[in-house]
Amino acid sequence: MNGKTEGLTIGQLGEINAGLHAEVARLNEKVRALVEFKDKVRQSFHMGDAAEDFAIFINIENTLRRSDCLSAVEREFFTREVPDEDYPDEMGEECNLSWGKAPSAYVADFAVELREVGARAVDSHSRDQRSNIGKKHKNDAASAYASREAERFAARIRAGEVQP
Repeated sequence: MNGKTEGLTIGQLGEINAGLHAEVARLNEKVRALVEFKDKVRQSFHMGDAAEDFAIFINIENTLRRSDCLSAVEREFFTREVPDEDYPDEMGEECNLSWGKAPSAYVADFAVELREVGARAVDSHSRDQRSNIGKKHKNDAASAYASREAERFAARIRAGEVQP
C-alpha cells in the first residue's frame, strides 16, 4: 500500500469525510429548525402533536378563508369614503376596525361600528321620510314627527342605548 485507496490519498479521504460530516451537521440543523417551525405552527393553531401534517395546511386555508370573509364584511359594511388627507379633492376609504388589536378591543370597536351601521340605516329612512313630506300632503305633521323620532332613535343607537 502506498497510502492511496482507489486513487485517493488518506488526506483526501479525510477532507471528504470532514466535508460530509459538516454537510450532515448542516442538514441536521435545517431539519431541527423545520421541526421547531412546524411545532410553533401547530401551537399557533392549538393542534396536538398527533395531528397529521396536512391538518396544518387545512388550518391555514381555513384561516385565510375566514380572513377573506371578515375583510369582505369590513369592506362592505364598515368602510366609508372620506376625503383623502394628502389630496383633498379625492376620496379615500377608511375603516375604524384594526386587526392589530386584542380580540376584546376589536369586538368592542366592532360593536361601536355595528351601532353606527344601524344608525345610518335609520338616518337614511329619516331622510327619505323628510323628502316625502309635502309630496303627498301639505304640512304632514305625522311624517315630520316620525322623522324627528327616527333621528332621536339613531342617536340612541349610536350611544349604545339600543341595539340595532
